[in-house]
Amino acid sequence: MDYNTTQCANCTQYISNHIYNLHTAVCSKHCYFCNECNMIIQNVQHDEHYNQFHTITKCTCGETISNHQYNEHLQLHCPNRLIKCEYCGIMLMFKLLEEHEMYCGSRTDICEYCNNRFLIKDLENHVKNTHLKMDIDMDMENYNIDCPYCYKPFNMSELQEHVYNMHPE
Repeated sequence: MDYNTTQCANCTQYISNHIYNLHTAVCSKHCYFCNECNMIIQNVQHDEHYNQFHTITKCTCGETISNHQYNEHLQLHCPNRLIKCEYCGIMLMFKLLEEHEMYCGSRTDICEYCNNRFLIKDLENHVKNTHLKMDIDMDMENYNIDCPYCYKPFNMSELQEHVYNMHPE
């Protein structure tokens, strides 16, 4: 804060002392400080500002929310918002989701790789940890690695045998 300034009581900005009187006269005609949200608002936008930010709306869940928080409430917090079940894909209210997913995930389905039955909630992890891991391991078997002694390329199983036979140090 500069010692040659004074804080305007209307808009709370610091104004140079030599134009302070002019500023306060103009400022009070055109602006006001909203104590509810700490914003400086033009007088002509007073009603619009109040309706947008400070009018209270009642949600279908029974909660009362200010207008400017209503969309966020509907998308993130409302227990009546619609959410997709991760197992079957149907849309249902968030407040019913946990119970539905416990039931839905407890059903069984057949693994397309091994034809064994698994709980739907465990099937994705089974495939990832069993079958996809096997694919990666099989790919590693075919991956060539240079011998650290002679730098010739070998796959994993051949490299061990090669090192044992050719570099017995």
